Amino acid sequence: MAELLRAPPLGGVSAITAAGFEIAPCPGAIWRIGESVAGAVPTQPGEWMLFEAAGFPAPAVEAVDVRSGHALFSVSGPDALLLLDIDPLAGAAQGGCTARVGGLRASLFWRRDPVPQVHIAVERFYGAWFWEWLRHRATLLE
Repeated sequence: MAELLRAPPLGGVSAITAAGFEIAPCPGAIWRIGESVAGAVPTQPGEWMLFEAAGFPAPAVEAVDVRSGHALFSVSGPDALLLLDIDPLAGAAQGGCTARVGGLRASLFWRRDPVPQVHIAVERFYGAWFWEWLRHRATLLE
């Protein structure tokens, strides 16, 4: 039951767990509003937003925000916020923050509609470890 779809992070394929979480390296990049990103126009000053970077490589654990060097991930599913142990934030329809997730300092941007989704940025050095932590954590919630 805790079997995960075999999806190594370097292939750009997402892992789907029996509990219905989809965990994937992020296909875009998280950028601080006000910084210049090819094709991106800031809309909410001072907040973290997700922008698709023009010419960004195929999704993989090595999907990296070139300015900050962070590895980027996306988690979606009904309990995406619970998976990341950040449910005190779950009342807001969308938002962003910096928090400790899996023992790492992470930048988060989440939205609840239409399907709860969280975009996560962690230091690139910890990208592969964080991928495995996400997959393991999903099995604990099944």
